[in-house]
Amino acid sequence: MSKKCLILGFNPEKWSDDSDKNCKMNEELKTLEEYSSWIGNFSSDKIFIGMKGIIKIGHDKRDNCPDIEKLARGIYATFEVSSVKKNEKRVYFKIIDNFFAQNQIVSDSDAIGILTKNKFNLEQKSANIITEDDYRNIRNIFISNLKKGRHRKRSPSKKVKINQYPRNEDLRNIALSEARYTCEIDSLHKSFISRKTNKMYMESHHLIQLKEYKREEFSTTDLDILPNIVCLCPNCHRTIHYGEKEIVFEMLEVLFRGKEKILNECLIQSITLEDIKELYFG
Repeated sequence: MSKKCLILGFNPEKWSDDSDKNCKMNEELKTLEEYSSWIGNFSSDKIFIGMKGIIKIGHDKRDNCPDIEKLARGIYATFEVSSVKKNEKRVYFKIIDNFFAQNQIVSDSDAIGILTKNKFNLEQKSANIITEDDYRNIRNIFISNLKKGRHRKRSPSKKVKINQYPRNEDLRNIALSEARYTCEIDSLHKSFISRKTNKMYMESHHLIQLKEYKREEFSTTDLDILPNIVCLCPNCHRTIHYGEKEIVFEMLEVLFRGKEKILNECLIQSITLEDIKELYFG
């Protein structure tokens, strides 16, 4: 006997109030990681943790959100149930595949070819059961579309407001040169030969990052100074920005040990290794 899966249906036609949330539902779908929904015409007793399912979007007839692109009918994501609140008749789930983020939703016509019309045309926030085979077939259409690389509409460019702080390119070059184009975490770290410098490619990093200008204690301090610039291989540079705390702490200890005296001579206020760790993971 085939395992049971869940289909949750949402009807944008019902999102016709004046709330910003309803108008921006398609933006939320693109970044969907976790979601929750009321269970309408289906008993939560038949839903269990680990149950697989799909999210279906119905007709989008909204006319009160002129700046928001209307949603196409189809299957938008697959999910796995993470918890069920039976007293609330609410199911919480984690997304497995976000079709909408990939511009590869399983279309209305494709889905109807797999599901019965009754199951596909669900009312707002309602739920129903589908077979595991139906679930797999829907997911296979999504994966097949990705493999084909079919034509899809390019997402519009967005203007992103970021704070940019001036950097002295000459200081950067001096810092790399003084380090002899070797990584200050480990001189044995290799990258590749840069066609611009004909030296081992390295990257500069501000030990006290320039984003700290937003802190009051650094608002009048020049952080784009040679003692605050270190030379790192690309891997170490990414690690110090995005690595695990314990690894980054080890790297900061190595870098600060070689910079502590001269750096504190240049700063308005003294700074310790613990202070720097706090700046990275405060």
